[in-house]
Amino acid sequence: MLSRLRNYLSRVLTPDLYTAEGFRLITNQYIVPEIASLPAAKKSITICDLFSNQHKSIDEVAKLLDTSRGAVISALIEEGIILDRRRSQRND
Repeated sequence: MLSRLRNYLSRVLTPDLYTAEGFRLITNQYIVPEIASLPAAKKSITICDLFSNQHKSIDEVAKLLDTSRGAVISALIEEGIILDRRRSQRND
């Protein structure tokens, strides 16, 4: 109960630290690497660029790239842009 209240208050008091979907942002800007050789790496770079630098939502990025919402979230977690909520401790 206390952790839910803390999460709610932190989202209300510091909304720039969270996405509209409720994910905690680790960084606001993504620096695009110069060289990406693998197609999977290019897609991940494109996802991160659209989300961080072009300020698109997770759903908008998924729709633009014709991919699943889960793939977008996974790419953002892998690149360290949003925090993985599955790792957080829950004490309800």
